[in-house]
Amino acid sequence: MRKSVLITAVSCTDKSTVCKALQEMGYDTIDIESIDGLYELVNEKTGEATPGNLEQISKGVGWNCNKARLEKLVESQKPELTFYCGGMSNTLTSGMFLISLLC
Repeated sequence: MRKSVLITAVSCTDKSTVCKALQEMGYDTIDIESIDGLYELVNEKTGEATPGNLEQISKGVGWNCNKARLEKLVESQKPELTFYCGGMSNTLTSGMFLISLLC
């Protein structure tokens, strides 16, 4: 049975460092924030896509994951255990374990 683990947290909490360490230990890891089109900035009140950059997150704009694309990515993975690194609150999909890094 394949297992998927999502490592998520707010910006600057070393998600990438944790993923690199897991990769160096031989685990399969994927930096999901680096996949084009998987995330978009979204107005938190309207839910509509918003042009801009990550610096706007604290100004009523969220960094949301396209969950359908993430689920397809998870389904396509062959390793028995894969760590997915990145994301914010809307990222968790069914069948994934969650590890949230805290500051």
